[in-house]
Amino acid sequence: MELGAERTLELRVGFHDAIAAVLKSHDEVTAALEAVPGVRVRLEPLPKPALAVLQDVSGWADDSPRYASIPSNLEAQLMPFQREGVRFALARGGRALIGDEMGLGKTVQALAVAAAYRDAWPALIIAPSSLREQWADALHRWLGVTEDRVHVVHTHKDAAAIPARLQFLIASYNFVPKMDLGQRFNLIIADEAHYLKDPKARGSHAQRSLAVLPLLRETPRVLLLTGTPALNKPKELFSLLSALVPGARLKMKDFGERYCAGTRWDRYGGASNLPELHALLRAVMLYRLSAEVKGPAVQEYVGTLLDGGTKFLAFAHHTCMLDAIEHECNRRKGLRFIRIDGSTQTSDRQRLVNSFQENADVQVAILSIKAAGVGLTLTAASTVVFAEMTWTPGDLIQAEDRAHRIGQASSVNIHFLHAKGSVDDIIWSTIQSKLESVGEALDGQGQALEVAGGARTLPERGQMTVTSFMEGGVRNAAQAGAQQPGHQVPAWQAPAPLPPHQALNKKNAAPIAAAGHLKRSFGEVDLT
Repeated sequence: MELGAERTLELRVGFHDAIAAVLKSHDEVTAALEAVPGVRVRLEPLPKPALAVLQDVSGWADDSPRYASIPSNLEAQLMPFQREGVRFALARGGRALIGDEMGLGKTVQALAVAAAYRDAWPALIIAPSSLREQWADALHRWLGVTEDRVHVVHTHKDAAAIPARLQFLIASYNFVPKMDLGQRFNLIIADEAHYLKDPKARGSHAQRSLAVLPLLRETPRVLLLTGTPALNKPKELFSLLSALVPGARLKMKDFGERYCAGTRWDRYGGASNLPELHALLRAVMLYRLSAEVKGPAVQEYVGTLLDGGTKFLAFAHHTCMLDAIEHECNRRKGLRFIRIDGSTQTSDRQRLVNSFQENADVQVAILSIKAAGVGLTLTAASTVVFAEMTWTPGDLIQAEDRAHRIGQASSVNIHFLHAKGSVDDIIWSTIQSKLESVGEALDGQGQALEVAGGARTLPERGQMTVTSFMEGGVRNAAQAGAQQPGHQVPAWQAPAPLPPHQALNKKNAAPIAAAGHLKRSFGEVDLT
């Protein structure tokens, strides 16, 4: 906004709900400003695809009051971040992309939204073939839908004989193109939505996308679920975004030139203006890592150790988790700690290590599993806390060795913070499986991380673990769980105990000794 020949007032305005509300009248607002006498207005226009999406979303209905219609027995079992996901979708009229990391309960969030739109049933659930029965079990468990009101399509005969009275139809991506679904659904849940690719591409991906994407555009309420949103490959997000926000009438040319700048060989195969794209996606997509929703629980656990005066190492994988631990340390006035992560200068690493080793009042070392898991000696602490686990067991063992190495006279206690019912279940199982395979290849003996009983027992919330959901279906797992009081580390999680401490030398398979005894244990964290 220019005031006179030499006087200029620059206004910078960030995103706000009020701005979103007027985006639909963007052109009228611009014209009105330009018509003000004596004032010259220069507006930097929003990129075409961003403006189109925001204008369309700003006109969506806010169905937040529907949250009250979710059955109380279901709502009571939702975790706080899951409630946030449900409210996010309702505030956007039931059109949203839930991109939470695997293990955070996208299924139960989607069914809670479906419960809020019970008047929109029958609903269609599109999922990979391997997940059809799990969805049927989840409907029975969470919403009490009986078998006669759920129709699962397994064969061409099933596809041709859809009952007139049903509440949910479950079909795979491969079957949808073979079915005449018409306009009979007002609510669609598309699980593993990343299956939908560019319909102009070749192969079976294009065929199912050609059938599914128009359904999504024409249906009033659509929930897309994926644990792997391609945030660094914008081209793969185009189909999902264009289906979710049909009123924007997005064109691949505009979207690609702005966000997918590639090469001469792959025009839209790259990525550009990613901060802008991520800000745009927040209008319709909720994307959370397990580290982000485990943060408060981990802070509570770490706080207990701090209050007890324990000197310890705290390892994490994600920056947001490292930040959460640092924030908890900063809450205690006068507490000293060090932090070593990927941004720490090489020249500073040894200085920080010396500070921790030589000063009793430096209580905590906050460490990145990758950046600080090797090459450091931190034997001043005999307690090691893993706020997160990684998929590679070698990373965990190397990190343990920062405290459990020659020169350590005390026993070392390793605490794995484990969020029951989250992706941690699968990571731990994978770690054990990899250790067994490596051990058998090197010395013919399977190895595992020996873990003592959990530090505390948490009550069941009714949400089953990811592993049991994938392996046995909800009903069978619920029955099995009722026979096992409390929470124990399942037998398959610790198949072959590892001696007190033994690392394998790949050259000769000889154990490498370290001083002191090592004990591993689970410290469970409650996501409520």
